[in-house]
Amino acid sequence: SGAVTNPNVLSAYKRSWELFNQLGYQVKVAWWGQVTKDKPDVDELDSLEAIEFITPKYFWDIVNHTRQQAERDEQLRQERLKREAEDAIYEKLTTIQEKPWKVINTDKINLEELLTEPGAIYIVSSAKATHKTNALIPVMADQNRVLAWFNRVALGREECKRIGLTWKDNASSYSNKNKRGFCADSAFQFDPKILSDKGFLLCDECDQVFAHMFGSTCNKDGKRPLILATLEAHIDAAIHGGGMALFMSADVTQRDIDYLKALAPEGCPVRLIIN
Repeated sequence: SGAVTNPNVLSAYKRSWELFNQLGYQVKVAWWGQVTKDKPDVDELDSLEAIEFITPKYFWDIVNHTRQQAERDEQLRQERLKREAEDAIYEKLTTIQEKPWKVINTDKINLEELLTEPGAIYIVSSAKATHKTNALIPVMADQNRVLAWFNRVALGREECKRIGLTWKDNASSYSNKNKRGFCADSAFQFDPKILSDKGFLLCDECDQVFAHMFGSTCNKDGKRPLILATLEAHIDAAIHGGGMALFMSADVTQRDIDYLKALAPEGCPVRLIIN
């Protein structure tokens, strides 16, 4: 039963048929379509009319076709298992398992009410269209020392204009030299000492900033280690200087949270706020 998928049975068939041919017999194979064991055996057929007699060549064609189909099915199964494993890893990395410090529910977030204590890293996961950028305006107005990380120049320049920071290439406003925004690629140009006296470190769309930092475009001339070290130094300076760090996005993942916890100075609270 299920002979076409059983190599031991097939080997026995082959030897027997070769022997019969040597003895001058013409071999015919009784075939009733039993490719797998879940199909009926010959003594279980409702009618013998289901049996046809085929040549050994036709039988081997069936065997080869069945084997190829089984190989294709197994390849598809392996690909499906690989996708499922990748999906499970992705879900684990993107789904937040971290217990939040605060959970709020508002369509207009107020950062002044949330960023209550210095010496902490705040991670704000807030949906799109909850006015995160507008909420930064009064917060930035109260700060004297700010360094802001962005992943794209156009986005960073526009946001700096909105929230009252000076983009790094804007040399006409040095009165604001301690409140600067820049793309992650240029972060190493900004001395952590700027944040050492109650400084404020900002990273908006932090998931995109991190993706950019670890992407191929952020390693020109091998400077990625310097950029990564600069982020850690900026965090350290802000926290030890009595300031704070704020990382925001609508798409914060557990991976982002774990990364920031790894960068946090010893004893520094990492506070997750989910809106």
